[in-house]
Amino acid sequence: MHPGIRTAALTRLKSSPQWVQTHRAIAQYWFNSNEQIQTSQQGLQVLEAYHHFITIQDYDSAWDVLRRRAISALPEELFLYFLSWGFIREVKQLAQTLLSNVNELIKDVEQARDDYRHGNVRRGSVADLMAELDE
Repeated sequence: MHPGIRTAALTRLKSSPQWVQTHRAIAQYWFNSNEQIQTSQQGLQVLEAYHHFITIQDYDSAWDVLRRRAISALPEELFLYFLSWGFIREVKQLAQTLLSNVNELIKDVEQARDDYRHGNVRRGSVADLMAELDE
């Protein structure tokens, strides 16, 4: 696809209500694309789900991708297979991305709690805050 067309399509999709639904559907497709992961190529296909979950800020599901069992009969998780295939730097980067996003969320929650404690409710109502925390 031409980069200009791709950018225009992504811009439209981001502003639509289908943005999250689309990424979630694509992520689920990739997550379930290989029942038994026995090669790095199959692992990379499943890893596509991680990137889609990160895009929609669903960090729990992104973590589930990394923790997914590569072969259902064995306890080893997908990220351990990536390490054995030599993707050490890549696994470290995936983990750092996930941790930095979660840390930002924790900072936001702590700031909101501190603001509320001091009567500094500039972020909207308490209901808005609680709705945001539920997402």
